[in-house]
Amino acid sequence: SERVLRRAMPRGVVLIQGGGNFGTLWPKHQVHRERVLRELRDYSVVQLPQSLHFECSQALRATREVIASHPDFMLLVRDRTSLRIAQEELGARTLLCSDGALLLHGQLRRAQPDVDFLILARSDKERSIDGLCAALTSSGSSVVTADWLDEPSSLTRTIALVLRRRAYGRYAHSAPFQHALTNQWDRLAMQRLRRGCRLPSRGRGGLTHRLHAHNLARPPPERALISPESRASGRRPRLTPNHTITSVASAIRKSGNRLCSRSSRIR
Repeated sequence: SERVLRRAMPRGVVLIQGGGNFGTLWPKHQVHRERVLRELRDYSVVQLPQSLHFECSQALRATREVIASHPDFMLLVRDRTSLRIAQEELGARTLLCSDGALLLHGQLRRAQPDVDFLILARSDKERSIDGLCAALTSSGSSVVTADWLDEPSSLTRTIALVLRRRAYGRYAHSAPFQHALTNQWDRLAMQRLRRGCRLPSRGRGGLTHRLHAHNLARPPPERALISPESRASGRRPRLTPNHTITSVASAIRKSGNRLCSRSSRIR
């Protein structure tokens, strides 16, 4: 809450988490972001690398007004389309910045592959791989489908969630509570990061439409990573090396046989 933040940090810079939720695609995240800009006008605010997407001009104008009302807001974007929107349509002070996941390349331990294809498929409204699993399985390839959101329960996660529920309480601003909250969420973040790196590396071939999975995996040449037109494919020129990236929609129609043949060669 604003009250807790001001008592715990009377001055400073507020960082807003990066990702792909700036705009109308994920309204809850956008509402929170705009609330931060309205309520914390006396703080410097930095939006960490984001991708921007607006489905209507009304929402675009509303966000532009919120940004214009803040005296010290910096917007980092991770693709050139978002850069254009931010500068030309939002009028924001903007920098083009590589996705933060790229900084982790080479620093995480990967699992040994145990299936032909690991499909890291979104389970939310951006899911777009239906039919691809069946196409691969029909060729005799072993296929596992998973998503980062299917997080297993753990003591680390349980404690972090308990602390989060108490983050609005009477003593939430105190140094001991803030220290405990930060440390526990750092542990959970590292746990999720290790899992996020191990999961896509299970497959000899990898298919995903999560940009961070692509950036973390950074696969050897024999792996194919598939991303949808509206997300990672548009960012590749700025953010990633020349690994195989095609659209999921076209892959479902045209690439099933090619990927199955590829699987038989790398098994």
